[in-house]
Amino acid sequence: MTHPSANKSCLVFTAGWAAVFGLLVSWFNGSGCGSAWAWGGVSFRRDNSCGQWQAAQAFSFLSMILWFATGVLGILTVHRLRKAAA
Repeated sequence: MTHPSANKSCLVFTAGWAAVFGLLVSWFNGSGCGSAWAWGGVSFRRDNSCGQWQAAQAFSFLSMILWFATGVLGILTVHRLRKAAA
């Protein structure tokens, strides 16, 4: 059975990645690279700093969503297992 504190840690990681994403968006808005939500120029090339920041934003957003989904699924699983055991 999944330990309840594991679900809390998933939500803590979600909050952490949300903070990272917010900081990246805040910095990106003043960088002159266009909209923070236009991820079409994502790049890993060293000569494309705007693309690298867009890639960092995209990965922090995706990580936030995956940690949130993991936390929610963990809570649902624990709830269903406890209900079945009762």
